[in-house]
Amino acid sequence: MKWILASTAIVVAATASYYYYKTLSSPQPSSEPVLQSKKSSKKKKKKSSKSAEATTSTSELNQSPTHETLVQEETFPSDQEIENMSSELRSQRAQEAKKLGNQFFTTQGYQKAIEMYSQAIKFSPEAVYYSNRAACYSLLKDYDKVISDCDAALKLDSKYVKALTRRAHALENLGKYSAAMNGTFIVLPQFFIDFTAVCVLEEFKNETTLATTDRLLKRIASDMTEEIMKTKEILLPSETFIRGLFLDLYS
Repeated sequence: MKWILASTAIVVAATASYYYYKTLSSPQPSSEPVLQSKKSSKKKKKKSSKSAEATTSTSELNQSPTHETLVQEETFPSDQEIENMSSELRSQRAQEAKKLGNQFFTTQGYQKAIEMYSQAIKFSPEAVYYSNRAACYSLLKDYDKVISDCDAALKLDSKYVKALTRRAHALENLGKYSAAMNGTFIVLPQFFIDFTAVCVLEEFKNETTLATTDRLLKRIASDMTEEIMKTKEILLPSETFIRGLFLDLYS
């Protein structure tokens, strides 16, 4: 039994390493006050024109309310309004929404945090916003949504360690940990592949991840051995073997 467990563990580890190896192959306005002049209106117009020109680059930001104000008023921009925003403004609003989401997260207001991260995604879909929202879903034990958000984050950044780790934990919590045989090949569960990827990306320096991967490897090996033994045919010793045994005993 021990040699079966050991050999299964070696095969699983080798397959995981091989799989991962294959899959990895704007100027600010002037703060100086405008001096009053008693000269001709022509000079006044010229100075006024320069002041207006200096503030043009930030006019959109000044006219648009902050995201914190929108949250307090419980109103958010429509999809059309977001589309009409400049990329700079969308990025700023996304960061504001993320900041508010983090504040709600630290006070365990996970539903509100989800709303803020969702707004951040609308403004600027980035891997970190999906991963942060996945963290909220994980604490609420909504593991299907954790997996969905982590999938989205990993499409944007395939080496995002937090997203890989959160997806792996979600898959394990859903009980999707069984390995399977496909002919002579072992099909490893996705969560084990994710943990293996995290070990590689962290250069095998994180003791917690290493311990988790080792625990899961033993669990997979044990489960596979149990399944093999269920279907393994029991063979009796041959007549030749028995005759030879008795001859050795009485010779």
